[in-house]
Amino acid sequence: MEVLIIQAIALLMIILIGYIIFRYFPLEVNIKDITITAFLIMLSLVLSAFSMQIPLFGAMSLKIGFSQLPLMLMGAIMGPAWAFIGGLTQDILDVLINPSGFPFLGFTLNKVLIAIIPAIWFSKWNKMNTKQVYRLVYILIFMILVLTMVGIIASESLNVNDSVIMITSDIKILLSLACLSILTLLIFIINYFKKRYTEKNSRYHMANWLVAVLAIEICIQLILTPLWLDVMYGIPYIMNVLVRMMKASFMIFLNATIGHYLLNVIIKIRKGNNGTV
Repeated sequence: MEVLIIQAIALLMIILIGYIIFRYFPLEVNIKDITITAFLIMLSLVLSAFSMQIPLFGAMSLKIGFSQLPLMLMGAIMGPAWAFIGGLTQDILDVLINPSGFPFLGFTLNKVLIAIIPAIWFSKWNKMNTKQVYRLVYILIFMILVLTMVGIIASESLNVNDSVIMITSDIKILLSLACLSILTLLIFIINYFKKRYTEKNSRYHMANWLVAVLAIEICIQLILTPLWLDVMYGIPYIMNVLVRMMKASFMIFLNATIGHYLLNVIIKIRKGNNGTV
């Protein structure tokens, strides 16, 4: 019953997002945009097929790969309307081509949000300069720390394979230190990007791309996906988040560097001869 309720809520969220997107961001159709969107969807499907599934607490629930990167690029470059269509289409095709279990609309919502978050952030609504954006980056890092620490402190026990594991004060301290170490590494990574990419205020500068990458890690990888897996398989939410934090420190670096390079390449292709994005 709980799964059906979550499915219904996810479906309503998808419909609501679609309504808002198409109301405020009308779809503009041309051959070049259709071609780029189709290419990024196909690239995401190929990368999804080659993603590595790792068993976590008895279920194949940790996916390591780059299938979400083309969806992020699609959103940043093509805009919200195409992002919604692309995220939804990719999920439907992925279920048909790379089936990994029964369809779950929570993951469909994930795909839509992975494309929509960069699309909204890179839209003309964003008036922030580079300095302000980097401040937002550090705020997002702090949010990751707060959310994780609250979860650790609030947890008293874990149910794993019908066994109850008590979370003692020593375990909480150890987990907290692990989180602080990972987030310290993330801050070093952000500072590296800040020094490495010193471009002037621009719609597609590294700081903006970092916000999109971090926002997706927080919203999708650290909040929604662990929630869906808890509902579906009973995988402990907090432990799932902690494992994903370790994964996030590496994926943020890779998605930021590879994604920003591809972002600029695709922008140049899309500009063509008219010089507009």
